[in-house]
Amino acid sequence: MGKKAPIEALPEVKDGGSINELIKEFNDIIKEWMDIYSPITDARKKTLDSCDMAKNSGSTIKNALLGLIVTMVSDLNMSKDDILKAITFKSEAPYIEMNTVEKYMAVYESIKAWVMGYVDVKDRCEGFMEKL
Repeated sequence: MGKKAPIEALPEVKDGGSINELIKEFNDIIKEWMDIYSPITDARKKTLDSCDMAKNSGSTIKNALLGLIVTMVSDLNMSKDDILKAITFKSEAPYIEMNTVEKYMAVYESIKAWVMGYVDVKDRCEGFMEKL
C-alpha cells in the first residue's frame, strides 16, 4: 500500500457559479484543518526521524519513548533507579520531564513537541468543529 497523497485544494469548476462558493468553503475547511493538524504531523515526523523509527509507519509516541528508555539503559548502563530519577511523569502538559545526556535530549524534545502538538490543538478543534 502506497503513501497517502497530501490533501490538496479542490479545483473550482469553470462557470460553476454557486458550486464554486461551496468549493471555496470546503477548501477553507481543508486549509484550516491542515493548519491545526500540521504541528502534530511535523512533530511526529521529527520524533520518528530522531530515533530511527521513521520506516515503521505504526510507531507512536509510546514506541519512541520506550525506545529512548531502552537506548538509555543499554547505552548509558542506567539502572531502574537511574531511569526513575531521569524521567518524571506529570499530570499537566507536557506530561513528561526528562533529564538525560545531551545526545538524547533532541529525541526527548521532539517527543515533548509531539505531545504539545495535541495539547495545543484542543482549543482550536472546538471552533473548527462548530464550523463543520
